[in-house]
Amino acid sequence: MAIPRVRDVMKEVPITVRDDEPLTEVIKIMNERNIGSIIVTDEEGKAIGVFTERDLLRLIASNVGLGALTVGDVMTRNVIVVEEDASLIKAVHIMAKHGIRHLPIVDEDGKVVYNID
Repeated sequence: MAIPRVRDVMKEVPITVRDDEPLTEVIKIMNERNIGSIIVTDEEGKAIGVFTERDLLRLIASNVGLGALTVGDVMTRNVIVVEEDASLIKAVHIMAKHGIRHLPIVDEDGKVVYNID
């Protein structure tokens, strides 16, 4: 029996935004789509950041005004990704090792094709 690959379970096109998107709009998108994270991409579609519910909680706990911020101001940089050809075991290992709940999946060119959310 073949080990399932990440691409075998991908179902949806990920929701992505650019880093200059107003943070309040990103939060609205996450709420409307019922998602826990949103991937921030560059003009080539490569992940440059991620904004998660945890990031939002940190901002609220810090009593930071959200109105003037862009997602690029507060996103988590140095995004950990996994290739769509990787095994599901590898994806789970990466998430456990780094203590993350959201994992962008990229194609061979590094472009975001899905998000484990």
